[in-house]
Amino acid sequence: MYDKDLHLNDDLELPINDMVFTMCPYCRGNNLHQDKVAVWFGGEMSPFNDIQVVVDQEGISEGTSQEGNPSSRRDGLLIRFWCETCDNIPSLSISQHKGSTFIQWLTE
Repeated sequence: MYDKDLHLNDDLELPINDMVFTMCPYCRGNNLHQDKVAVWFGGEMSPFNDIQVVVDQEGISEGTSQEGNPSSRRDGLLIRFWCETCDNIPSLSISQHKGSTFIQWLTE
């Protein structure tokens, strides 16, 4: 259950009836569609091999490149959206640094 006193920030989410809607960082609309997800495992500080997995409408691709990873030294995640209201394409970034996890919008 969503606790209305605990939220990321006004630029990222909109609480409505105990649910959280992601808001477009451009127009603040809540009609966003996910169309691509990229996940990175490994990075500079990892003892494991680097892995990159990208899933979109074209299928699944795998690789070892850390290019585009929102975390410079750890695992990272990008979810690309397109906004039904303003047609912009923001990405939601989840990255790590020194044990902290950061969630932020990346805008082109």
